[in-house]
Amino acid sequence: MPFMWDCSGWHVKVAFMIVGALHVASAAPDVAAPPAATPKPTAAPTVAPTAAATAVPIGLVSWQNLAAIALASAGQKPSCFNPLFRTHWAGKSDIRHLGSRPQVQQGLKLCPGFNARQGCCLNSFEHVLAKAFQRWVRHWKRKSNYIQNFQIQMAKIKVSQSYVKGSKLQRALFDKAMSSFALVLKWHGTCFDTLLEYIAGTLCFACDPNWGQKVFFGEGKRTVEHLHVRDYSNEALWQSCRRLGSAAIEMQARVADSLLAKGILSRFEDLSMFSTKVSVSQYMSRIGLFPLRGVSENQLILRGASRQDRRLLIADPTDFVDPVRVGRTSGFQCAVFPRIPFGFSIGSPGASAMFPWLLIITFGALSAL
Repeated sequence: MPFMWDCSGWHVKVAFMIVGALHVASAAPDVAAPPAATPKPTAAPTVAPTAAATAVPIGLVSWQNLAAIALASAGQKPSCFNPLFRTHWAGKSDIRHLGSRPQVQQGLKLCPGFNARQGCCLNSFEHVLAKAFQRWVRHWKRKSNYIQNFQIQMAKIKVSQSYVKGSKLQRALFDKAMSSFALVLKWHGTCFDTLLEYIAGTLCFACDPNWGQKVFFGEGKRTVEHLHVRDYSNEALWQSCRRLGSAAIEMQARVADSLLAKGILSRFEDLSMFSTKVSVSQYMSRIGLFPLRGVSENQLILRGASRQDRRLLIADPTDFVDPVRVGRTSGFQCAVFPRIPFGFSIGSPGASAMFPWLLIITFGALSAL
């Protein structure tokens, strides 16, 4: 009979209990070990962003950031955010505006000098330039009309009872004042057309991405205080307006001497800014600071540079604005007023030399008929 293990005996149960106690004793340590310290979390190492990680393609930079970059660099980098044309910066959807960055343009008609080169004027923006130019044309036409209207009022005084009853001296002074308007009306067209050429050049200045190198900045380098104008333009202004300046000084003195002329209520136009090269240059340089905003009928008050202005103009620009030269090559119609060529003015040597030849040619043409 095979041997059978009787698990129900008491001695078996005791054996199992002894074995279990020995197993537990061998597994437990003699001294309880302290709990392991929890390691403190350490900050992840900071890695400096590389240029490749932070660089943004220029096509994805917003116009706000481009404007901020242009102002931060004080215009020393090519940009299309000229403060003189702030109202037409890129980013506006309700008006025609300049480009957000310099691009090669083709087909510009008013400012063709910026075709096939980096520029800021879009073809659609030329409509804004054309409207601004017409506002200046109307401005100078009004000045011309003021001069002519005053002369007409003087002609009415000439046939009035006040002139007939006036003294011989007063009539003589009035006749001198009235005759002084002839030279002003003769030379004002040449001068005013050159002023329009200057305006055309400042309007095309909106297309120049290197504008920051041609202006004097104001405080904070966020505004333009003065234009750095090339002397060619200032000399062209003076050569075109110096005869008008001389005639205007004579006219103003004669009108001031005449008691009868002072009774005229029409506006008497002040043309004293054309009396010197410095005054006409400063006058137009001041106008060049707001070419798009139109003009006021009030006379511009020119002031000398204050101590603060001199401090703001320490950083000299490295290039020039040449508005007359640019205006003469532009597509703007600047020949608005009657002009007399310098070589054919009355009393000039050129006119005296050509006069006999003109008579011969005229007589020959009449004889052929």
